[in-house]
Amino acid sequence: MAGYIHARTHQNRDQISKAIALGEDRAEETLTCNMDYRVIAGPGHLSPLKVRKARMSLTYDLGDGEQRLTMISIKSGAFGITLNRRP
Repeated sequence: MAGYIHARTHQNRDQISKAIALGEDRAEETLTCNMDYRVIAGPGHLSPLKVRKARMSLTYDLGDGEQRLTMISIKSGAFGITLNRRP
């Protein structure tokens, strides 16, 4: 599934940001949601880098009838970080 599914804009005093869901992938008991995050007004994040856009993937375990976040992956330019939840 691809395309603009949902957009949410967040605004505080100094910044307006938008997260757009791009799609999802399902495999057995796993759901991965792909998102595009952009700061559309104001300074970026991680001063002094001023990161203004990033791609994010959120992976959930759907086993046992529950939805549990197991991994977050964020990439922006040459930088990336992946956080895995321990069992």
